[in-house]
Amino acid sequence: MVDTEGSYPDCPIEIIGAETAKRKILLGKSFLDDDDWLKGLTVRVKNSSGKPLTHIGVKITLDRPRGQEDQGAATWDLWYGVSPFYYKPDEEIPSPNVPLVPHGRVELLALSDSEYSSLKSFLTIQNFPTSIERIHLMVYTIGFADGTAWNGEMYERDPKAKRGWKSREKPKGGANNRRFFNAQ
Repeated sequence: MVDTEGSYPDCPIEIIGAETAKRKILLGKSFLDDDDWLKGLTVRVKNSSGKPLTHIGVKITLDRPRGQEDQGAATWDLWYGVSPFYYKPDEEIPSPNVPLVPHGRVELLALSDSEYSSLKSFLTIQNFPTSIERIHLMVYTIGFADGTAWNGEMYERDPKAKRGWKSREKPKGGANNRRFFNAQ
């Protein structure tokens, strides 16, 4: 099964589908296949942000089967472009190395054959069985052409900030709420 369980509800882009080398997958629905069903995994993501994108990061979380839950899940990333969070605070972010993804476009992020081989090796080292039954897909990083970024919330570049980014989100609650709690 492939689902988007655990995704941010307010993510500015949306995972709209997935497929493998053999079939289209209905998100959230079980299906039968062989142990290599992840080969050729392609995730379809729609830009509904209103802005062109320079980067999309999708995290694949692979669940352990029954009897191995105590060993924890594993994660693997699919990326389009370079994450803006990769750069140091004092480092300028270069022009994107991929075409911009305009608002409304569906972009495909695919697990290449070499990445699939690396994933299989990684899972073997992590003592995963050869048969993976369930994965979760989640958009976790986005880079925008205007220099902003998203990682659960919107950020803007700030070289003075510890990691080079500051949140564009306002603190939750109004000033009156903060004043009320500070007065007590």
